[in-house]
Amino acid sequence: MFSSLRRGKKLYKPLQSLLDPSRGFFSNRGGYQHFGAPKGPKKRWFPSQGTVICIGVAGGATFEKTTRDANKQGALYPQHARECERVRGIGLKIANVAANGKGGGFLDHMKGIKWEYAVIRSEEPDAFVAPGGKVVVYTGLLDMVGGNDDQLAAVLAHEAGHTLARHVGEKLTLRSFSILAFFLIYAATGFPIPDGLLAGAIELPNSRKLESEADAIGLKLAAQACYNPDSAVQVFEKFNQIEKKFGADRIPGFLRTHPMNDARIAAIQKNLPAAHELYEASGCRQKESVFRAAFGQQWSSRRDDSGFF
Repeated sequence: MFSSLRRGKKLYKPLQSLLDPSRGFFSNRGGYQHFGAPKGPKKRWFPSQGTVICIGVAGGATFEKTTRDANKQGALYPQHARECERVRGIGLKIANVAANGKGGGFLDHMKGIKWEYAVIRSEEPDAFVAPGGKVVVYTGLLDMVGGNDDQLAAVLAHEAGHTLARHVGEKLTLRSFSILAFFLIYAATGFPIPDGLLAGAIELPNSRKLESEADAIGLKLAAQACYNPDSAVQVFEKFNQIEKKFGADRIPGFLRTHPMNDARIAAIQKNLPAAHELYEASGCRQKESVFRAAFGQQWSSRRDDSGFF
């Protein structure tokens, strides 16, 4: 079942909601200035360095538990499996672009990150990144993108964008402000604000904004790693079809942690010209010609639509 449907009933859980491994790329639940900003975030709040370290430790524990549980169920692919090698190869290529400063923003938190990638057998077409560069991809996503490396790169670049922009840290900080607001209002009025109302007013809008930022960052990271920017649109078009198939498109936008797919597609299309400029400036067109000449149709097939639908 599509992840947004399976999880839609649980709208708000304090700390678990911030580090929950099931909050992936497209699950319908819930800083960075903008891509290329040389000075990083402005007017954004982040945890202290000590808290950042704790977040990284929690991310590693989340990844370890997720992979351990999957291994017990016989669902974890070995690292030498073709699927894992493919995900790791594309993911590290994008991570190197982000770590080399091509993503803009602050980079100190990117130093020393040991990126790890795991593939888990599940029909769910999704992926997620835990703090510290720990990425999990479900085989449902691999089935959806088929042999198209560009579409897979669009997803992995989105996840790298979350890490680069320190979105988990921002969510954690915002959660602290939400708790403070709860107690201040309660102290002043004696009226306890329902969790769902607080989430809808503060945390869900911010979550949608962070997802849009990760889309924008990921689009350009993928382009500089020489993956076709147009593929991001293709991925969301596929998810649009999945949402409509399971009725998830009827969930109101204000109840979502992720923006509507149509809105994400429109935003990506607006940013495509800049992404294509980066693709050209990175020498990707010349590399494409070399690979096409060397491998011919075998290479071109990796860029074709998978025909999943």
